[in-house]
Amino acid sequence: MCNGVDVTGMRELAVASRQASWEAQAELNVLGTPAAGGRERVRTLPMRLGPGRVARPFALTVATAPTRPAAAPDLGADAPSPMAAALAALGGCAAATAATSLAVQGAYATGISVRAFAGRPGPSLGAGLELDLRGDLDAGQARLALEHVRRFSVIRRTLAEPAEVRVIGTWTGDEPRSVTLGPSGAAQDRPATAHEVRVEWEGGLRSIATSAGSRMEIDQPKQLFGADSAPNPQEYLLAALAAEALAALGGRSGSGAGTGTDTGTGTGTGTAAELHVSARLDLRGWLGVGPRPVGLRNILLQCLWPPEDRDGLDRLVHWTGHGAVLGLLRRAERPHTSVTVNGLPISDGLPVGDGLPVGDGTPAAGDPRPIDGSDTSPYLQ
Repeated sequence: MCNGVDVTGMRELAVASRQASWEAQAELNVLGTPAAGGRERVRTLPMRLGPGRVARPFALTVATAPTRPAAAPDLGADAPSPMAAALAALGGCAAATAATSLAVQGAYATGISVRAFAGRPGPSLGAGLELDLRGDLDAGQARLALEHVRRFSVIRRTLAEPAEVRVIGTWTGDEPRSVTLGPSGAAQDRPATAHEVRVEWEGGLRSIATSAGSRMEIDQPKQLFGADSAPNPQEYLLAALAAEALAALGGRSGSGAGTGTDTGTGTGTGTAAELHVSARLDLRGWLGVGPRPVGLRNILLQCLWPPEDRDGLDRLVHWTGHGAVLGLLRRAERPHTSVTVNGLPISDGLPVGDGLPVGDGTPAAGDPRPIDGSDTSPYLQ
């Protein structure tokens, strides 16, 4: 296997999904609950993949307040913030896509580094990816890897395409109340500060992301050609959403009552809550089989909290207009993506931010390379 990537298996899955589309449908799920010290605990739940289920026995701790729980080091004194988890998803997905692209081309990489960022000024409107590919690679191989990242990286496409997010809040024993959020454009709050995550590819679809002392392992299940050693990028993004929403609710463990005011940092006045986040993924888009959506879709947040907390829905609705991670999804801005080879910049000849087809497979403005809508997969060529 070139670069540790099972290209043959991916080709077989692409062919199978073309013949039986139901085998290419995946649903990802995470469950978040409050923990001590401004932390939220998020567990990955079994993934639906075609007609079966895939065990995902992982737990993440996400920091939603600056306090460090010295008395509870197992809760993650150096846990990533929700934004760091989201950027780890973005960078880890890009690294795996680049490794796959190079493997398809028969090009061996000695290393792939990714810097994922948000909250910076510039032509990217504050979010982007910088890839450095290392090895005996030429400019043409790097350009094709860049194109494949732009077209087939699931998290990048999730952030770049208009996404509908549905939020359902339920008090124990009551009828659920829901709000459906479409793309927000410029109205959604942007990150108030700059965020950056560094990702180092470790081979295959596995990588390690670091940010401000936190370390995040990223992989795919064996059924999707990973080593099943860690949550995948999609689960990291859902975990970031869950943690950010829990912080907005002010949920805490123990007695269930928070202290202070609702600041969106996990120290609000709410009681303990439970938050389930799910999303669907059509693997045909990831594999480039036909004009299918590449990014996550049907993103759903379901929150359950005790009946004495009657203001929980109001806090949740407030979060929908101010959450930084949620804003990345709702603004639908194309992250600027660039590539270097052994530290040397490679020009792709396209305007900054272009080179990405929209969700139905139509080429983006400024992208001279068409998608024919039938045999676009790099894994089938």
